Amino acid sequence: LVGTLSCLNGHHLHISLSDKNGQVIGGHVFGEMNIFTTAEIMIGECVDLEFRREIDDETKLAFFLFFLY
Repeated sequence: LVGTLSCLNGHHLHISLSDKNGQVIGGHVFGEMNIFTTAEIMIGECVDLEFRREIDDETKLAFFLFFLY
């Protein structure tokens, strides 16, 4: 599970999952997700790091910019 959680901007999460045979699928996390066995999730706070999305002039896509304080 990789992504961002925000009280202001919602969330954007990616996940990789495998079945009992080791087949892996992945994609965006949305809607309700039920966990039937276990989930090991680590959430950390980056107190010296600020990030925000800004529109790239050339591509017109919103990219993350990171600032270390």
